[in-house]
Amino acid sequence: MPQLCSMVHRGELLRKAIDESGYPISQLAKRLGKSRKWVYLQFDNPSVQIDYMIEIGKLLHVDFSKDLNTYQLNETADLVREPSTTYAINETEYWKAKYIDLLERYNKLLELKIA
Repeated sequence: MPQLCSMVHRGELLRKAIDESGYPISQLAKRLGKSRKWVYLQFDNPSVQIDYMIEIGKLLHVDFSKDLNTYQLNETADLVREPSTTYAINETEYWKAKYIDLLERYNKLLELKIA
């Protein structure tokens, strides 16, 4: 049965980037307008907000985009596609078909997650 790959642990990415940069955590926290404790709590957070990842990446001169883009589906690549029918004539019909297609794929993913 197909399984979803786990997402990358964003907190661990942050910890590694900060450690490798040598940037002082107290200074980083101050620049972010947060406490040092907040920064340390983010290290344990697997789903740090993308906004914070980007902001911290700018301060550290680190591009997290490759690491944050590693979420993939195993054996379900057919679920990630454009609608099979294109409606070049009527744009409303195209978006309606796209919406329905997305709902169907979402339901399939939920079924896979539950199973």
